[in-house]
Amino acid sequence: MNYKLIFATITFFTVTAQSYSQDLLTPGEAVALALQHNFHIQTEKNNAAVAGINNSAGNAGMLPVVQATVNGSLSLSSNDTKSAPAKSPVVEYSNDTGTVFNPEVTLTWTLFDGMRMFAEKSRLKRLQDISSLNYRDTLQTVAAHTITAYYDIVSAQQQLAGIEKAITLSEERVKIAEKQFEVGSASKVDFLQARLDLNQQKSSLLAEQDLIIQKKIALNLLLTRPPETAFATVDSIPVNYTPPQRGWADLQADNFEVIAGVKSVEVAELERKKALAQFLPTLDFSAGYALDNQQYTAGSTLLDKTWGWSAGLALSVPLFNGFNTVHALSIADLNVSNSRIALDNTRLRIRSAWFQAQSDFEKALEALKLEEENIGVADENVKIALERFRLAESTSIEMRTAEVSYVDAITRLVTARFNAKAAETELLRIQCELVK
Repeated sequence: MNYKLIFATITFFTVTAQSYSQDLLTPGEAVALALQHNFHIQTEKNNAAVAGINNSAGNAGMLPVVQATVNGSLSLSSNDTKSAPAKSPVVEYSNDTGTVFNPEVTLTWTLFDGMRMFAEKSRLKRLQDISSLNYRDTLQTVAAHTITAYYDIVSAQQQLAGIEKAITLSEERVKIAEKQFEVGSASKVDFLQARLDLNQQKSSLLAEQDLIIQKKIALNLLLTRPPETAFATVDSIPVNYTPPQRGWADLQADNFEVIAGVKSVEVAELERKKALAQFLPTLDFSAGYALDNQQYTAGSTLLDKTWGWSAGLALSVPLFNGFNTVHALSIADLNVSNSRIALDNTRLRIRSAWFQAQSDFEKALEALKLEEENIGVADENVKIALERFRLAESTSIEMRTAEVSYVDAITRLVTARFNAKAAETELLRIQCELVK
């Protein structure tokens, strides 16, 4: 699979076209940056590349091994030698030297090892598949975290806008209370309380501004950017009320964790095949070409040179190794059992998370619809309360109660929108539909 195409394929966003400043970071751009630069993704991508390199015929032991060796020596001496055989003339040597040169090229090839090499090649292929699945799952996870972090900022900015509107109401309340105090229609206590409430709102504004900075730093970390990188976001949180519906059979066929679990069972079964192969004989083929060249300046033999090809087969049959092969097979059987148990656990965990994500999303949508209705009621209520307070038909306490109710309604609405988006994101992550 060409994973470079993933960076350009985001199936999650529908952003309304608006005019923004040049430093606007859209949700799609944020995800694309994370998929390209996130450290976790880069690490998993390298791990997948390593697994691909390891998946080779040579690493599985299917190819021959060829090596060349050269053994040579040169000896120099200044010794004098005198030999006097009984029936031969005396022979004397002086300053004799000798050279020995033995190059050799050998080839060794395992022709049969109980099918172990084929099991190992299949095991390496499964490990490569698992590494690729881990990489793709990391893409989904990072994309989900990026989306959630992005809209967490949008949610905080919406909360900030709500606080600013509440400050506007509080400032208007202060002006009215001040005029009422000046004309003697209200006590100074109402005026002072209005000032206190206004200052409290301004304090909340500062805290929310600092919170937005913290959330932007967190998103920049996900995008592998300097923490001080400034950017603007969209001002709305789109929620898909009808996300793709999947059946459990389809979901587990596409979920990366479940597929990786199936591959892990296959790896354990192939390890068992390798253990069984130890009961079977091994057949090796070997061939070589050697040269043995020895030269001397004195002695009975001045040149001794041998060269040529050699080839042969070697069959080894395992008879007894202290029951180690039997023990290895027993351990392999247990590992197969454990991998199947782990797969069952993964399936149940993913199914539970999927069921919970569906429930969370449904409840989040219900809460969002309810809060969207409440905000209209709260907005109308605070407007009426403000007008009544301006006409001195209500008390400062009633006005303050309406303000608090309005701010609370804004907070609940913003929270409900973010929760709905987060639940939608988690549902799509489990269904592996965030990044295609």
